[in-house]
Amino acid sequence: MIVIKLGGASLKATLRSPELFKMLADFQDDMVIVHGGGPESNLLSEKLGLEVEFVDGQRVTSPEIMEVVEMLLCGKINPALVRGFLKVGRKAFGLSGIDGGFLQCVEENPKLGQVGKVESVRTEYLHDLLKNGVIPVVSPVGLFADGRPCNVNADLAAAKIASTLKADRLLFLTDKDGILDAQGSVIRELSKAQLKELSQTETITGGMRVKARAMLEMLESHPSGRVEVMNGLDPSKLSSGTQVKGA
Repeated sequence: MIVIKLGGASLKATLRSPELFKMLADFQDDMVIVHGGGPESNLLSEKLGLEVEFVDGQRVTSPEIMEVVEMLLCGKINPALVRGFLKVGRKAFGLSGIDGGFLQCVEENPKLGQVGKVESVRTEYLHDLLKNGVIPVVSPVGLFADGRPCNVNADLAAAKIASTLKADRLLFLTDKDGILDAQGSVIRELSKAQLKELSQTETITGGMRVKARAMLEMLESHPSGRVEVMNGLDPSKLSSGTQVKGA
């Protein structure tokens, strides 16, 4: 089983081009897609006059920003991805972490506002879809215990879903060829210990810092899994990138 996280520029490229859909549709493994939508959320928030702020690579989410996130992720991006898979002949089903209480969350950090950390995943929904040959496409919007919706970082959501499913692979499709070293060259292989050490340096910054945290959380919980970072802008590079192994 493979969990694939689509976000940023790679998500935009996927929505524009049928080529990556075709490549993903050819995967023989059971597959779960988790998508983000940060750039689009930024643009719409700014158009609405809402302040866009980040803390440690995660979006500060006010109730107003939460409405933007939920509208874009669940109402626009998720169905667009489902349509893309249907066009290339693969059955897909869109769901958010709210549907059926799929992603149960606790507060990530008071400084972040309405942002959740996934505590539990109701994987029975995913298993039901997968056994019927359907690709689940997940929007990372979750639920607090009091019923409020919360924004969940897509990298961290993908990692939690992958570890809970005991997935063989967790694949991050980005606009980079992989994790880069201090000289800007792609690091082809890393151990969990090496990634942990690297993540504490200035070599990994911004969004990649959150990805590194997600990778480490996945491998801590599921050491036999494998995490990969690849360039989602170029389907020809889906066989290369950076691999991180937990064991």
